[in-house]
Amino acid sequence: MVDMVKLLARLTESGEQVALPGFYDSVRPTTETEIQAYKDIVRIKQSLKSAAGKEGTDGETVESLMAKWRNPSLSVHNIRVSGPGNSTVIPSTVSAQVSLRLVPDQDLPTIEAALLDHVHATFDSLYPTLSRPSIKNKVRVSVDHRADWWLGSSSSSFFQLLRQAVKEEWNAEPISIREGGSIPAIAILEKELGACAVHLPMGQSSDNAHLPNERLRQRNLAKGQNVVRRFIQGLAAI
Repeated sequence: MVDMVKLLARLTESGEQVALPGFYDSVRPTTETEIQAYKDIVRIKQSLKSAAGKEGTDGETVESLMAKWRNPSLSVHNIRVSGPGNSTVIPSTVSAQVSLRLVPDQDLPTIEAALLDHVHATFDSLYPTLSRPSIKNKVRVSVDHRADWWLGSSSSSFFQLLRQAVKEEWNAEPISIREGGSIPAIAILEKELGACAVHLPMGQSSDNAHLPNERLRQRNLAKGQNVVRRFIQGLAAI
């Protein structure tokens, strides 16, 4: 257990930075257009709060949006032990579940190799006076799920068509955001089919996605169907 805690602690550095060598090297730099988009979203959120008579701020900033939407990250989800889990029993094995969120233009195989090398090197450093065969504890890393990053192209004709369909249906200018969720099929289908993919959320931020009482408002569903209909009808003109 002590070795596991030390290994997990060494996955990050001060300032909440991921400690894998080269982890940030290939992250796509921000542009002025992107930064301005984040500023616009912060401004719109504050305007809506003011219009609703709510004072103060919720702490949303350009930096917090980037942390949620565009920066890579590492999360430790759980630590499990063998045996009954009693405080008086030393477990024979300990396992932990960790995930890495990749962003443009990180390379999945490169990051995976960096993770494996870092964990093994860190484990060896816990026993500086022993060779690996002499260490009683052993470490093994298995990658159970892989998903590449995907980022839609806001300049594509398909994106612009969908944006116009949303605007016509809701009579409001849509706001384009980025999201930290993983939908592996999008990147795979886009590469295999050679087609541009677009992502259309239909719900609200209060829908409790993946949480208890997850829901989708009937009005959003109906208007979402209309948006898809407008989009399909407009494809013939592209």
